[in-house]
Amino acid sequence: MGRDLKGILITTPSRRPTPLRIALREVALHRARTVLVAQGMVWAIALTIAPAAIIEGSRQQTILGARDMGTDILTVSPTGDVTLGETAVPRESDLAAIREILPPEAELTAFRWAPGDMAEMPGSVWVYGVDDAIGSLRNLQPVAGELAQLDPLRGPRDEIPIMVEWTLAWRLLGNDLEDPPVDPAQRAVHAQRFIGSAIVLTRAPPKRGRTLRLPLKLHLAGTPAAESLKPTVSEVVMRVVGVVSDLSMRQTDALGNEKGRTTTEMMQQLIQMAGVTADPAPWLQEGRGIYVPRRVVPGAGLDWIMVRDNPLKLTETSKLVERALVDRGRAVLIRTNAVLPVLVNPQLDSYMRIHAVLYWVFLTMGGIVLANIMLLSGQRRQREIAIRRAEGARRLDIFMQFLWEGTAISLVGLVLGTLAGLMLAWVRVLIAPNVALNVGLPWAELFRSWGGLLVCALIASSIPAWRATLYDPVQLLRRGG
Repeated sequence: MGRDLKGILITTPSRRPTPLRIALREVALHRARTVLVAQGMVWAIALTIAPAAIIEGSRQQTILGARDMGTDILTVSPTGDVTLGETAVPRESDLAAIREILPPEAELTAFRWAPGDMAEMPGSVWVYGVDDAIGSLRNLQPVAGELAQLDPLRGPRDEIPIMVEWTLAWRLLGNDLEDPPVDPAQRAVHAQRFIGSAIVLTRAPPKRGRTLRLPLKLHLAGTPAAESLKPTVSEVVMRVVGVVSDLSMRQTDALGNEKGRTTTEMMQQLIQMAGVTADPAPWLQEGRGIYVPRRVVPGAGLDWIMVRDNPLKLTETSKLVERALVDRGRAVLIRTNAVLPVLVNPQLDSYMRIHAVLYWVFLTMGGIVLANIMLLSGQRRQREIAIRRAEGARRLDIFMQFLWEGTAISLVGLVLGTLAGLMLAWVRVLIAPNVALNVGLPWAELFRSWGGLLVCALIASSIPAWRATLYDPVQLLRRGG
């Protein structure tokens, strides 16, 4: 087997190659032509795979990372409508009713907060009345010390263990003009100095027409006052046993975008232009919180209820919680992280219809180019076809040779298009990092796009292949090719 002076493939009957081998050799021999012809198919696959890979990867990311991203949390708060009266505000007794409708694996906690006045801290300090479940639902991590056992029924006359957010502890240590350290080891060293400090709360009825503010007095650890406290009847001694993480320590904003990036600032500006405001919860602000048992904070109502459940069932859970509270005469607002409901919403798949249109446009163009190139290739290789027919090749062999060649070119487009689509998705995630964005393999979309490409390739290749079988080898050889 060899090639004559004009490059025509010459074979011997005993070692005649199969149509598939001839087709693959032709594709390998004209690599530049193969890549150029496959361009339409490359972009058809790439423009379909790229968005599908981001959507699929983000869905998996929001489910697997639900605890860190908060996509498994729903929050309940009063509507704030004073005309509905105090009875419309959720109460402690409502927690039992909510627990009854939740699955055993779900978590539940509640907040009652009030601003506090502390001489050592300019501005408000937030006092959060919570229970033991807060550590899990808020993903609190101890910077130093341990998570306090916040028993909501603990008596106010006991010395109460509490937790303080890291940013507040840093400020109370006298570091008003310095930024908190970033290194975890340095944080732990500074936070450890705050462990054992005492905060004395003076219980006093609020004045008429004024917002309740809790008077707080700090006694830093290691001082004589902190070790020999003698509280009065109206005072509650709270001992710091843990300094915990707060949102200011995170590298992402509330929407999961990395802080300090230009794309993050642009996203925040777009959100503000759209009229979407930040969540008004105080713990999303400056990390100035003190976690105490709920009974310590005066009041009968609950300012916030948090429920953690399976993120895929959270929409159904929110409806059950809302119905249970409405049946008890409460007027509430229920919020959930909007990332996962958007990603799992079937309406998002309609977004892929735009890419489906582009897919078929590029695929059709690619098929037309492939058919034309194969037709020209058949005309250019008439002498090769005549020689093969003279050597005993059947019409079916010629047909399969050109069919395999067109299919091989399409497979090159398929592989390059898949790699290009995944690369585009990866670059998109890299340019604007977000904890909710990731790249996954959208197998359903892959198989659909691959199947459509192969069908188009078979159709586009079969016409030139059929035309190639119609050449009369005797006439071609008589004319000299």
